[in-house]
Amino acid sequence: MMGWFKGKKPGKRSSKKKRPVSKMDPETRRRIILRTVQTIAIGLVLAAGVWGVRNLESYVHARGSYNVEPDIRYNNLPDSLADYVHAVVEQVISGRPWIDDRLCRDIAFALDDSAWVARVATVKRFAPGRIVIDCRYRDPFALVQQNDVFYLLARDSVRLPGTFAYHPGFPVIQESLGAPPAAGRPWP
Repeated sequence: MMGWFKGKKPGKRSSKKKRPVSKMDPETRRRIILRTVQTIAIGLVLAAGVWGVRNLESYVHARGSYNVEPDIRYNNLPDSLADYVHAVVEQVISGRPWIDDRLCRDIAFALDDSAWVARVATVKRFAPGRIVIDCRYRDPFALVQQNDVFYLLARDSVRLPGTFAYHPGFPVIQESLGAPPAAGRPWP
């Protein structure tokens, strides 16, 4: 019978000394309980916040105003650039909801990369689905001729996209050196 006692005889206590139980003063115990309750309460508030935000997102996505087709408005857009600028904006917003947090920033970056846009002033979003774009656009100023090809140059010496035919309404610069720069780059 000694096998399951591991060498100890029944009824005998071990010779190990018991550690005395330290008594905690009531103030320390109260502080520990208070901190534990505070930690649990903060955790519950955070969990409720996450749950609430997820429910709110699903509610907003289910509403019709979220799926509204964006209404794009342009300030100061010349009629001659309307199709070009609208095509740039349409590429960015294609398939994206108007309420997307990054939409205005992405539109501004795309327009800023365009040679026809000198500076993007603002891209703002208003409910329900309206996006207002305000830019300063480049005006064609002169034609640069190299061989039989004409390039448009803006007032700030930036080459504008495309090649063109001669037009008597623009001054012609004929003696340019080197290859033409990429559209949107200054012509040295």
